[in-house]
Amino acid sequence: MTHYDQLKSAFAQQVADNKIFVEQNIAFAKNIAGDIRAFLDLPEDPPKSDTSKPYMQFLRLDPEKGFEPKDTIAQAVIHMPEGKFQFGLGVLLETGIDNFPKQVATFGIACDRNGDRLIVDILGQTFDVAATHDVPLKLGALCQHVFDDLLQELQWRIGDEVEHTRIGFDINSLTS
Repeated sequence: MTHYDQLKSAFAQQVADNKIFVEQNIAFAKNIAGDIRAFLDLPEDPPKSDTSKPYMQFLRLDPEKGFEPKDTIAQAVIHMPEGKFQFGLGVLLETGIDNFPKQVATFGIACDRNGDRLIVDILGQTFDVAATHDVPLKLGALCQHVFDDLLQELQWRIGDEVEHTRIGFDINSLTS
């Protein structure tokens, strides 16, 4: 085998390993999004109103545009060279299917893989969970934190300090 053949072989192995790593990241992201959807009891079907966003959005973090909605979680996940990955989720809040206002509560999720551990930063808290590619993540505490944080944000009222809220009364909410 020539030196160049050895380099090609090493490159092929690197590409294969990286592909597996990225596929595992996407599987972990799907697990996180799916568990949050299930915990919040979000409907699987899109809202019946043509003007509504889906009950759960997959969001790609763009430094200039903020969150950018994507059709699939795989499109939303950003993979970084050091093995970290990130994505965002949005949860549609509404008072009823045909009622307005509607708003999407958005939040980012940053993940770092460390051996068989996945460290997840979400809404100001860090979770360290066992992570193997063939066993679903145990995310009960993480899901409870997301629910509690969103619920706490919805305790804000118009007379409260505006800069402390991310969701609730919002002039930029989805309107008809």
